[in-house]
Amino acid sequence: MKIALEGMDGCGKTSIARILSERLGYKYANRQLRKVFNYNKDQYEDLCQKLYATNDNVLKSLFFTLDNYVSLNTAKDVILDRHFLSTSFWNCDRNSVDLLTELSTLVVPDLTIILYADADARKRHIQHREKQSDIHDSKKMSLGYDDMVMFARRYNYPFILVDEDKMTYQEIIDVCEQIIKIAEKLSEKELHQFCQDHEVISKEQEIRGVYKNEKVDLSNNQSR
Repeated sequence: MKIALEGMDGCGKTSIARILSERLGYKYANRQLRKVFNYNKDQYEDLCQKLYATNDNVLKSLFFTLDNYVSLNTAKDVILDRHFLSTSFWNCDRNSVDLLTELSTLVVPDLTIILYADADARKRHIQHREKQSDIHDSKKMSLGYDDMVMFARRYNYPFILVDEDKMTYQEIIDVCEQIIKIAEKLSEKELHQFCQDHEVISKEQEIRGVYKNEKVDLSNNQSR
């Protein structure tokens, strides 16, 4: 399966994606295009910074969608650390919106899990990083989840938003793992229905079956 883990900076995507990949035997993928260019991490980051500086959202949409495509196809079973919803969030404007809609069909993950954390929680997480400049970036610290959900619906991507509020770190990982294990057993149609029925998963809801490792009856589960 192709699983995309999305969310705003500081929500824990990278560490959770790595842990889930190890647990489930998936390939962890992030910025795999740099391997095509034979760039090291610093060289690729320098290239990305030059692209950011252009403020050309059409060019950035094309480049990062190519990265999304390469990352998506790096393995049969892959967990992606960021994907096309992030590309859309950062690069969508009136000049690129139609292009992004067209490109979205080239990079469709089987399932997208959006990790929701409020700004204060994300700031606390970022403060533990060596690089803390993201805290002062207003867009990185914004609540962009409405936009990500809007893009997921526009592109008809099956998605579930996991609300991290009141969950421990281990609970977040366990919930994501159970979602993926259920998704693996479903047909495409069933997965779309499952995502519609569980669009938001929170600590209070405990996803009635997923969180508690019980068998899920798709006909009886409703989202909050």
